[in-house]
Amino acid sequence: MPLCWSSCIGKTLKALWINRHYPELHPRIHNLAKLAEQIPLSITHDQKAYLVKVNDFYLQGRYPEEKEEFYKVCTPDFVRDNFEAIKEFYQWLLKQF
Repeated sequence: MPLCWSSCIGKTLKALWINRHYPELHPRIHNLAKLAEQIPLSITHDQKAYLVKVNDFYLQGRYPEEKEEFYKVCTPDFVRDNFEAIKEFYQWLLKQF
């Protein structure tokens, strides 16, 4: 699930970047907060902190040595709360097009 969260936000940010910078190619980075800055998006401090958190989901879910520890954190409440937050952020991103 965490990889899907960061992938959803990452792909949407890259689409938004392309929308604003076409015909340039999007930057090849995985840092979501940095990507949002390069668009540029007017994001709040809380939104930037959330992008850093989502980026951590991606990194922790990507590396085998960290997966097991991260999955211990992924309780049903954790997943439910973060899934709701990612949906809200995604909906906000769609309004930026």
